[in-house]
Formats: sequence, C-alpha cells, structure tokens
Amino acid sequence: ELPNLGRNFIELAQLLPGSGPDNSTVQFFNSTKFGGVADQRNGFTTLIDGGDIDDAIWGSTTVNFTEEAVQEFRVLRNQFDAEYGSAMAAVVSVVSRAGTNNFHGTGMYYGRDKVLESKNFFAPTKPDYNQKRFGGSFGGPIKVNRTHFFAAYEFNKVNTSKIIALPESNPFASKENGIFPAGGTNHMFDAKVDHQISTKHALTVRYLYDKQFLKRTQSVTSDSNQIDEFSKTHSIIGQETWTHSQRLVNAFRVHYYRQNVGNTVYSEDTGIVRPSVTTGKPTYFPQFFPRNKTTIYDTLYLNLAKHDIKFGGSIATASTSFDSHVFEHGQFTFGTDAPFNSVDPTTWPLFFQIAKPGYFPWYSKQLAFFVDDSWRITPRFTLNMGLRYDLDTNLRDNDFYYKLLKDPAFAGLENFVSPNRGNDYSGIQPRLGFAWKLRSNGNFVLRGGFGKYMTRNRPWFQVYAESTFLTGAVTITDPNLLKFFPDVTAVLGGKTIDEYLAAGGTKSPFMIGNDSKLPYALNGTIGFGWQINPKSTLEMDYIHNRGIHELGSTDENLPVSGPVSDTNPRPVAGYSTVAVMQNYTSSQYDALEAQFRTRLSRIETVLVSYTLSRSFRNGVSFYGDFRGTQRTPFEKGYNDTDQKHNLTMSAATKLRYGFEVSGIAKLISGTPFWVQAGFDIDGDNSIQYDKPPGLPHTVGRGDVKSQLTIINDFRDSLGLLPIPASLLKLDPFISIDGRITKVIHLRGEQHLDLQLEGFNLTNHVNFTPFSVNNSLNSPAFLVRAGARDGRQAQWGIRYTF
Repeated sequence: ELPNLGRNFIELAQLLPGSGPDNSTVQFFNSTKFGGVADQRNGFTTLIDGGDIDDAIWGSTTVNFTEEAVQEFRVLRNQFDAEYGSAMAAVVSVVSRAGTNNFHGTGMYYGRDKVLESKNFFAPTKPDYNQKRFGGSFGGPIKVNRTHFFAAYEFNKVNTSKIIALPESNPFASKENGIFPAGGTNHMFDAKVDHQISTKHALTVRYLYDKQFLKRTQSVTSDSNQIDEFSKTHSIIGQETWTHSQRLVNAFRVHYYRQNVGNTVYSEDTGIVRPSVTTGKPTYFPQFFPRNKTTIYDTLYLNLAKHDIKFGGSIATASTSFDSHVFEHGQFTFGTDAPFNSVDPTTWPLFFQIAKPGYFPWYSKQLAFFVDDSWRITPRFTLNMGLRYDLDTNLRDNDFYYKLLKDPAFAGLENFVSPNRGNDYSGIQPRLGFAWKLRSNGNFVLRGGFGKYMTRNRPWFQVYAESTFLTGAVTITDPNLLKFFPDVTAVLGGKTIDEYLAAGGTKSPFMIGNDSKLPYALNGTIGFGWQINPKSTLEMDYIHNRGIHELGSTDENLPVSGPVSDTNPRPVAGYSTVAVMQNYTSSQYDALEAQFRTRLSRIETVLVSYTLSRSFRNGVSFYGDFRGTQRTPFEKGYNDTDQKHNLTMSAATKLRYGFEVSGIAKLISGTPFWVQAGFDIDGDNSIQYDKPPGLPHTVGRGDVKSQLTIINDFRDSLGLLPIPASLLKLDPFISIDGRITKVIHLRGEQHLDLQLEGFNLTNHVNFTPFSVNNSLNSPAFLVRAGARDGRQAQWGIRYTF
C-alpha cells in the first residue's frame, strides 16, 4: 500500500525504529542502515527462505528480490534468538510466495520520465531520464491439495545521468564537471514448487535468478575515475519438512548460491590522487569475484507444555575467487593541488603504488550450531535462553602464510606473521531474553534481553591479502624516485615491477593479522509493549549496542618514532608499508526507540517511528583504513552514520469511489563529516585520517565551535582561507513520498490498480555527505558537491486476478 519507487523490499525496513537510509556512504546494492555499527557491512544479514544472500565482498544485500514474489518480510532488530547469526544488529528475513489451490496472478508496468522529474540541485539543466519496469506473477495447483507452483518475473531499465559538480572553489571544476550517462538494467526471476509427499513429509524447492548491470555507480570527482558494475546470481533452495507429531517437527534445508560480481573501468591511465580531485584508473578496479557456496541446514522443533525448544546447525562450503587488477597501472598520491614541478619538491608525489594483475581463489567451511528454549515459567512470564556457536575454518588463511614463510623471496615476513597463527574459536554467543505480562489481559508487556551477536567473514579480506603478495604490490616513498613523475618506469628505477622486486625492491603487502577475529556486538535492551486500546499500540525500548573487535589496519613496519626517511628507515628491509588488518575498532550505540501504531476513523493504518540515538566510534569505519596517528592513536568521536533524531511516519487509507491514498515522511538529522588533513602530518607515509591535534575524526556534531577554531587555525598555517561556520552545519535528510491509487473492480476477484506515486514531493535538497571534500588542505573543503535526486514521480498499472 505504501509508495516504494525502487520496489526494493528492504527499503520498507526504514519504517522501523533504529533503521533508516544510510546517508553517509555509497553502497552497491543497498542503502539501509541498522543501529550504530562502525562498518554497516557487518550490521545485518538478509535471508530469503532461510538462505543468506549476503555479498562476500561488500557485505550488503546482493539481490533485489521482486516484490511480486514477496509473501512477507520481517526485521529482527537488536535482539534475536540463537537460530540467527552472522549479524551484529539486525536480521532481515524474507518468505517468498507460494501457489495455492486456485490460480492467481499479477501483471504490472511502471514508468518514469524526466517530464515529471525535478532537476538535481547540482545539474545545470534537467538531464535525460526514463525508466521502464514491467513483470508479473502466476501461481496455482499442479495437483489440488498436493502440489502447487508459483513464478514471478520483473525487468527494470533505467536511463539517467551521473553529475559531477565540483564547486567553483575547486581548481579542477571547469575540467571535470559535467553530466554523464548512467542507469542500468535488472532482471529478476523467482520460481517455487511445493509438494506434499505424505501426511508427514512436505518438500519445497525455490529458484531465484537476479542479473544486474549498473552504469557509473561511484561518487567521484572525475569521470575517468568512474566504474560500471554487474552482478549475476543463482540461488536454489530445497527444504524437506518432516512433521513427526504435533509436538515434533524437523526441517532439513540445502541452499546452493552462485554469484559473479565485478566491475569495469573508464580509464586505464595511471591514477592521480590530489586533495581536490582523483583522476585516472580507480584504485581497486576492475575486479571480478566468481563465488559458490553450498549450505546444509537442519533444525529440530520440539513444542512441550511449557517449552518451545529448537536446536540444529549448518555447514557451508564456500569458494571465492578474485580476478585482481588493483593498482595495475599505478597510482600517485599528492599532498597538494599545485601542478607538478620537477625542480620544486613541494609539488612532488608523496608516494606511488603499483601491482601486477592476478587470480586468487580462497576456500573455507563455515560451521554453526545452536540451541534455543522459550520457557513459559508462568502464564505471564516467558524466558528465552539460547546459545549459538559459529566457526569459519579458514578465517586467517593459514596455509597461504605458511607457504610464504618458507619462500626466500619473502624473507623478513616472519617479523609480521607467526607460523603458529591458529584460528578464531571465540564464536560462542549466549543470549537471554524475557517477556513479562504485567497485566492479566496481556495488554502491557515488559521485555528485555542481552546477548552476543557475531558477524560473518567477508572473503574479500583473504583474497585481497593474497593478491598484495603475489601481484608484487609496491609502495615507493623515496623522493629521489618520485621526482620522475609521471614516468612510471623511471619511478621504478628504470625497471619493470618484476625487475624492481628481483633487485631487492620493497614490497607493500596487506595481511590478515595473527590474531584476527570476527567482530561482534554485545546488545542489551529493555522496554515495553502497550496495547492502549483495540486500535492503538505503543512500543518503546532502550537499546545499548557495543561493537567489539571491529576492523581497521595498521602499518606494522614503522620506525618507533619520527618520519620515515633514509636516516630513520623502516625496521624490516625489503618491505615498505605493511598493512595488517586488526581488531582495534569499537563502537557504541545508545538509543531510545519508539513506535506507535493506530487506526483512525478514516485512516486505516498509521505508523510513527522515532529514534533518539547517539553513535560513537573509537577507530576507523573501514577494514583497510589506518588511524591518523598510528603510533599514538586517537580516533574517538561520533560515528559518521550518527543520526541524532530519526522520525518516520506512514499512513494509508481508502476513500470513496475506489481511491486509496498512502504516504511516508522521513525527517532525519544529518550525519557528521569525516575529515583529514590531506597530507602526511606525522611522517608515517599515510594521509588517512591525519588531522591537527584536538580535532575529532568527524566534525559537525559535538563542540562545533572548537572544531571550527582548530580547522581555521590549521588552514591559516597552510595559507588557506578560513571556512564559514555554515559549512559545519549538518544536512538533514527530509523526504515526503506519496501514492494515490484508483482501484477498478472487474469480474470476481479481478481488479485493476492505476497508481501515481511521488518521491521527495517537497523537492528538498538532500546533500550526500560522501560527496563532500574531506581534505582540510583543499580550497573546496566541506563544500557540498552532490545531492540525492529531487522530486520524482512514477505511474503504474497493476492487474490482479
């Protein structure tokens, strides 16, 4: 009933407290966040019919499941029983539709055009835009009361534009700004067969296919740094349910998942990173990831007079391969926008990185076991107790490092890698919850709980780490070589990469740490649910989420103090930067989450969700990032997903003459901006998060006056103009969406729905924080350069029979 322009089921999860649009980062397939986890990729998992569709690389949802095939979905937030794992904050669980004893189906078409679209805030003119979406579903009996089928298909094609709108203060604006073709296509197919083998045995088989192509997906400062992305997914699930008795049921399920995801680039030129622009081939692209995963689940359900017990587990075999072209043509990083001058060292690059292409497979098995009991101690008090255990058998990729330690080409590696690395066996996750009916009629329930919730491994870590060794990743910081920019061969001392390494050139690997662990959260909740009257309910909970062992990297080959130089060299010769992924990041999320539901005399459904929250982070939000001062780390501050206030309202009603009206309003506080100096302050050969003393890693929330003073004093020392206080004012997310439907009833159960829906009806400018320049030494520091789409409209027709 509600407007949903993307027809993406997971976006409707944003109606719930504690969730909302991820307004701080670019995500490939998903833009919904849950809670305050430092890296949202660890925050939630998505299941369709019990099988996960989590991406092995980016960590978010890989499949846009057609709404025509969704029977229901639910979001388990903050507290979920021991049957569910692989997430620190939430589980999104989808059940696909099935056939019945009657033939039913749908057919639909939705369209959009630039005539009904508003101009993007940064576009000089309204670019071309059109979208065509069509599909349908059909299901019914193969044999009445015995065998049923259901199938659905949806195709979506979008032609749009990507805008680069660097502000006039950016010295590269006139060269790089423009409107570039974008968009994509998406094929979605679902088929399901249910068969009642006997009175005690039932079989279900479901097949899912999803093929996506997205053109120009990145938020970039130069089109040469842009990429296209694709994904092709097959998911097959078979489940056999054995009903031994009314009290005892066993569910046996097998899920085969195959995906190939990757991207292509727009430029093969050597990459150049400056404070105000990045040009040339992107750092990590192109890259391709064929993936296969087979998971076997079994769960036994036992229902007794006072106990609902379930126990079971799963075993998965997984393979992920990496066709790597990281740093294939090299990348120079500068600390200034000034043009290169061979006689002026202040204009030379800070460092240069290059690597060879390669193909890297990784294999592992994942095991999970759980037991869970809901014990009705009294008719008014229920206690839920659960215990879960998860294990990834190849988390630290030990065999790979054992081989490297025996290879003379990697002499010195023993300073960073132990031959006795072991594995992470800390996957025990106890969980406890309760529900207490304070009134005999059950209309007021006090509830709460506490538990440990561990995330899953993303095989990207292992395959990328392997690639940095076997592709000969090199980082050069010697000014006597960097002065030869842009001649890559000269910067390598007149050699190829192989010749450079063979001659004793330094290597620059990324590694999985000796004691690498899976991040987890300790979640505690306390709250109540109140049935105010037959039409209204109120729920309110206090949430405390503590993220532990979250990820970040550290250069383990730094001198104890002082800048890296010829007179203060790196401790281990033959290696430059040695990035080791470690578990030093932590996060904390505290929130008051409330939800009110009611039905009014003329409005059938009203839902209001409000969250007052605070999200902190001590560390970094990305596994490969270094802290600004690695030897004396201080990375405390608000998380860059922090949203203090989050108010969401939705309503739907039926009017006369077959009209239905619905809407969603979202009013959300802005997220703070992460910042860095833009050059290496402390001599560790890294510019990541370097910043002046006293400045937190995000600005715009907290002591903003002090932040402004530190920023402008620092810019003054660089000879740059001060920024106004207005640039530190955070940008709220405001959107009001609506739908009007005219229902035309035909014969029997047939009806035709004519729909018109709009997104961001007030045309509010929602700036995108991830497009803001975060380098303090840039003339365009914190100047807004990107915004989400303005007002959009979509019309549609849907036939149901």
